[in-house]
Amino acid sequence: MTAAAMLFEMETEIIHNMIRLLERGSVDSAIWQAERLTELGLLKSRNRKITERELPKIIEQAKTEIKAAGYSAAKRIDWLASDNKIKDALPVSASPRLREVIGTWENQTMNQMNNLGMTLIKQSERLYIDTIYKATAERLSGVTTSREAIAKASSEWRAKGLPALVDKAGRQWSSEAYAQVVVRSNVRQVSTETAAERCTELEIDLVEVSSHLGARPLCEPYQGKVYSLHGKTKGYPLLYQDTSYGDPAGLFGCNCRHTFYPYQPGTKKTYNPYPKKENDKVYELSQQQRKLERSIRQAKREENPGKVKEYQSQMRTLVNDNNLTREYAREQIF
Repeated sequence: MTAAAMLFEMETEIIHNMIRLLERGSVDSAIWQAERLTELGLLKSRNRKITERELPKIIEQAKTEIKAAGYSAAKRIDWLASDNKIKDALPVSASPRLREVIGTWENQTMNQMNNLGMTLIKQSERLYIDTIYKATAERLSGVTTSREAIAKASSEWRAKGLPALVDKAGRQWSSEAYAQVVVRSNVRQVSTETAAERCTELEIDLVEVSSHLGARPLCEPYQGKVYSLHGKTKGYPLLYQDTSYGDPAGLFGCNCRHTFYPYQPGTKKTYNPYPKKENDKVYELSQQQRKLERSIRQAKREENPGKVKEYQSQMRTLVNDNNLTREYAREQIF
């Protein structure tokens, strides 16, 4: 099980803990609010036990994913450069520099997961208190019963999770979605950095960036071309300075599928750029597919079979009409 899936299970346990406490007692009685507020300490205690039990396991799994990605990327460089190495280097597993790079990303991932765990606890407490006051207010105003208000809040938590982050656009990220982005982004970064470091150890300066149809707008101009890592080979643009590298939506950024390979001057390139118009069309179709996948997952979390069938039907039409590959794993929920 991935770290993101494990964190989703921990979040679910925290949500169930909140719901069990909110449903205690006579929900529509006058003293219900006071009774539930006095149990805030119990909520904190239970949630702390959950995170203390589960978070170390999640962190260890995330670090395992980071380490595996880092060493795999370095070994890929060894294999691809086996016929053209300029110098020998220590085995991948014995390289101090590779261990340092991987360790840095392991520590960053650990800190991010610890912060996420703390955020989950704080958000659960905030939502617990907000729901108590809201349920009481709606009962007193006659809008609905407290039990109905709690049921509505519980349904939203189960469907959307607890908010872990609000981005600049005002969009709320669930802990599951945020954890997936964190681990995926860090896996991408450690893979890029260990591959580059291994090239340095082997004294490889030129690399060829892969290419594929549907590349993102900030990646498309740079795919299928040869770059210099360190500026040692004249006549080639620099990989880090002359591309969109460093932008989250750019080359080797979050969700980027590109990688790079050692290149020897005078040899035939493996990849070439695609026509921009053709690439952009495939990219737009991929965005439509991603949107439908999110809609299917959301409908499943809301336990709305009618919506699930509707979005799945739209997905079949999109895939069949445009000769796309349906990625069923992206439609699943944990």
